[in-house]
Amino acid sequence: MRNKVLILLLFAALFVPANTLRAQTIILKADSLTVPCHDVDTFLVPLRLCDFTDVAGLQFTLAWNPAHLDYAYITNINPAFSGIGFDTTTFIGQGKFTFSWTTIGGISVPDSTILLEVAFARLGGPATLVEYTDSPTAIAAI
Repeated sequence: MRNKVLILLLFAALFVPANTLRAQTIILKADSLTVPCHDVDTFLVPLRLCDFTDVAGLQFTLAWNPAHLDYAYITNINPAFSGIGFDTTTFIGQGKFTFSWTTIGGISVPDSTILLEVAFARLGGPATLVEYTDSPTAIAAI
């Protein structure tokens, strides 16, 4: 069965125009937030998209310093992005989770659209980054 699905996917790819398979240039943003030192409540970091036009696939790794932030959960996933894949277990201890999404035909969303929000609890220490990285999943859009 798996081989049949792979063959069908490869066959379908033959009919996709070559220009739709090129890499897209999009902008991924995480809002800057100020969280008071004494705050122990969970807070949300929105992940935003810009220049997201006719995109059929997106993947990335989100990273943070696990000594300063504790990952809690992902929420408010944009309904335009069905079929999202996350790995929120394998690399969480290292302060990372991976994201992947694909769709047939691609979609477009307005600039500053929120893709999803990530909840963290502040553990302490100085200001820390939440950033997109290429490891273990490379940043890519098609």
